[in-house]
Amino acid sequence: TFLAPTTTYFVAMALANGDVALAMVNQGANATMVCDSACFTAAGLGKASKVKVRDMIAHADLPELSPPFALKALVAGEGSAAAFRLTPAK
Repeated sequence: TFLAPTTTYFVAMALANGDVALAMVNQGANATMVCDSACFTAAGLGKASKVKVRDMIAHADLPELSPPFALKALVAGEGSAAAFRLTPAK
């Protein structure tokens, strides 16, 4: 699923176990990108009560998110990306 295609955009993909892979891609200048509640809904996580976040590039768990969801990342420009694994609370 492509979300908001512009110079910065999000790509979300449902994984077999119910998690969601989320990439924030920046084709422009360095930018802080935000996947907000609309982004989480488009990614299939809008009804989750909480979401665990794993930064796939830094190999680190980030703080758990609660609604209204907002995941921010500073993404370098010219094709750089941030990648996360989002796990809805069971």
